[in-house]
Amino acid sequence: MLKIKELGFGRKSWSDDELRSERKLYRFMDRGKQDRTTPPIQELRGVRRKDVFLHMRKIVDDWYAARAAKDTAYQEWLVEVGEMDQTHLLKDGWIAFLESLSGSDIHLWHGIATDFHDLFGDRLDAAFWIVQQDACDRATASDFIAGYLYYFLSAEYVDITKRDARLNDFLSVIRAYNAGKYTAHSIKAGTHTDCALDDATAAEILIKYEAAQGLTNLPRPKGLINSTIPPSDSNTRGYASPYAFWDDAGLHLEYPGPDWRNAS
Repeated sequence: MLKIKELGFGRKSWSDDELRSERKLYRFMDRGKQDRTTPPIQELRGVRRKDVFLHMRKIVDDWYAARAAKDTAYQEWLVEVGEMDQTHLLKDGWIAFLESLSGSDIHLWHGIATDFHDLFGDRLDAAFWIVQQDACDRATASDFIAGYLYYFLSAEYVDITKRDARLNDFLSVIRAYNAGKYTAHSIKAGTHTDCALDDATAAEILIKYEAAQGLTNLPRPKGLINSTIPPSDSNTRGYASPYAFWDDAGLHLEYPGPDWRNAS
């Protein structure tokens, strides 16, 4: 959202009428508090900087108009495509579905491998399949390592006195990560998983797991990606399948945007 100071305000001292103008401007920016039947000019009484007020009015109205156009396009797309749920494509399992795609959809992979709600069975197998692929993004591997540590090996969520059946596979992922296998980094970390660990916290979980299992010298992940770090190549998508995955929607058709009629 555009800040007041970007429109010419921001001086250290304010007169009373300037303060009244600013309060009205902020109130006007929140359209939920306005009576939309009131002509804008009637709201300008006592406002010193009318030009700024009207400029902000245009910015806000343009934003709402653009959002309304996007909402309309999305509803039209829903009518056009019909059923968004694509779980019928998983009749032969997650891995068979992923192998059937004509390319490596790293964003779809990221959703499948880093959303840890109900991540078990065939989808867990698919998550390990994804992080074994050469095209797997570094952010995906980072989020997978952090999430797996937190939800599978942490005493906070599981009984770590029980040996994890996929431990060796998981340790192989950490070793590959530390060796620099995952280098693309075209996805922002933390876009699906709600777990973000730094290296020190990851090491603490592994130390506790080692003590409970009687293990030693498990590899520690090095250089886990902080979710605030932007992708290094402007979020390049590469191959894009028509599908996406989210916890609350499962496998579904992905909305290609308001210009979907002209999308290739």
